[in-house]
Amino acid sequence: MRISTPRQTLIALSMALSSAAAAQLPPIIITAGRVAESVEETLYSTRTIGREEIDKRQPGDVGELLETQPGIQIGRNGGAGQATSVFIRGAASDHTLLLIDGVPVNSGTVGSPALQHVMPDLVDRVEVVRGPASTLYGSSAIGGVVQVFTRRKRTGRRAQITAGAGSEATRNVSGDFAYGEAGYFANLSFSHRDTDGYALRPSFSPVDRGYENTSLNAAVGATVGDVSVELSYLRSKGLVEYIDFFGSAVDQDTDNGLVRMGLDYAPTGTWRSRLLLGRARDEVRENQSDDFAKTERDYVDWQNTLTLDDRQTLVAGVTAEWTDTELLSFGSGYDERIRSLEYYLQDTVEFGRTRLQLGGRAIDNEQYGSHTTWNLAVGRRLGSATRVHANIGTAFRAPSANDLYGFGGDPDFDPETSISAEIGVTHRLTPRDDLRLVGFRTEIEDLIETNPVSFVTEQTEKARITGVEVGYAHRSADWSWSFDYTYMDPRNLDVDQRLARRARNTVDAAIGLDQTRWWGEASLRYQSERRDSRFTSTMLDAYTTVDIAAGYRFGPSLSVVGRVRNLLDEDYELAATYPAQGRFVGLELRYRYDAD
Repeated sequence: MRISTPRQTLIALSMALSSAAAAQLPPIIITAGRVAESVEETLYSTRTIGREEIDKRQPGDVGELLETQPGIQIGRNGGAGQATSVFIRGAASDHTLLLIDGVPVNSGTVGSPALQHVMPDLVDRVEVVRGPASTLYGSSAIGGVVQVFTRRKRTGRRAQITAGAGSEATRNVSGDFAYGEAGYFANLSFSHRDTDGYALRPSFSPVDRGYENTSLNAAVGATVGDVSVELSYLRSKGLVEYIDFFGSAVDQDTDNGLVRMGLDYAPTGTWRSRLLLGRARDEVRENQSDDFAKTERDYVDWQNTLTLDDRQTLVAGVTAEWTDTELLSFGSGYDERIRSLEYYLQDTVEFGRTRLQLGGRAIDNEQYGSHTTWNLAVGRRLGSATRVHANIGTAFRAPSANDLYGFGGDPDFDPETSISAEIGVTHRLTPRDDLRLVGFRTEIEDLIETNPVSFVTEQTEKARITGVEVGYAHRSADWSWSFDYTYMDPRNLDVDQRLARRARNTVDAAIGLDQTRWWGEASLRYQSERRDSRFTSTMLDAYTTVDIAAGYRFGPSLSVVGRVRNLLDEDYELAATYPAQGRFVGLELRYRYDAD
């Protein structure tokens, strides 16, 4: 019989306790209501993706991390670094608002977020809210919100180094270093990834096209009495190789960044005030021409949270944005600046087992004038195991600069507006098993779409999206498995046609086993056929992919993780003429030291 040493026993016990705690404690989400709350209490459909899941999955970017989440579909023009679209509940990619540490970073030119350049090595967790959120966050949150929280450790010491390699001559190295004591902290994270890639458009060119990205995030903070201040700097620079419309091998430089300051003041236990200042940058420059696109956004948000009593919380604030956009494309372009001033208010009240939330937002935008949004949500516990909720709310998206001033655009376009409703039930079958059923419906007025053939941008009258989400999850100290099915009918009512690149049926299933020393996971995704564009008859075939991952812990500090993406080497496309990545094999070695 083998006898464990005291050190081995301590390692096993600490790992078992960590796994058990993770299984028992529900995640906390901030994005849904601008205050920290349990995901079991929020009145909206949410999902939190933590650092542990990120480490196990080894995603190449945040878009890849999101693609297996319920209610989310991804479109991508090929492999790493290529243009990526995220469709939440059938809404368009520019209907998804991306926040990084509370600051919006969507491109002002194309309107959608550059998820392909957000490196997971710098991310602590990602929060997803499915459904309208314009009341709390303003423009673009018709489909939902994705908020990325960069890595922080406010007490203790941490050091992590990761090095990896994979198919297509892929290489990556990253590091995360943190130190904190009572009153102050400092955090530094970096990431470098590069790959030779594969032939992105083999029908046009057999040349492989790669991607390189170097990212850095630094943050410092201090607390003195009732005041806390935090400064952070994020920069991501990349080189994207691709095949242009004429079949030529070209490349572009990308530059995404965020400078941010947060100032918190909590003089009493009932009032907290936060001032958030940010400057976000999104720039793309072509290397074979003078063409470029640039967004610079100055952002100010002053939020006040009042806890009136144990049953009522009031969130009120004001937001100001100044967005500069510049573009040069094929000899023409624009240089525009737009200001927006917005006020928001949300009240959450609990009456026994019932929770009620009501909010509104008033917007004054110099481009399209005044606008208002609102939301109403209610939830009730039916015993200890069952909870029902319902919500209804409006949202909007201000047209992007390309919509208004780009080639084929129209400066007279109105904002896109929507009204969405959701009703759902969650039921805890056992302490380890949860069942979820949600029905949703969204109606969008003045939907803006661009014809990929003529490049003319059109504003249609109405689109309607109806759908159902069904989910089941099991969590224990060793085993986990889940099943999510989404049915949607996302339809342009003007032409009675399904919206582009949205599948009617999506299935995500996963199973995992986590032991003291080793772990393994397998996941499956199925999507039914999709139309590539409203303006063509091209259909994207249904596909099924299988991913597997496994890891071994040599001890509390050293581990190795391997994964195979698209194990069966499925041949499919997320955008017409752009084959998705085939079988990919990757391996990472990690060293981590963590002390409180």
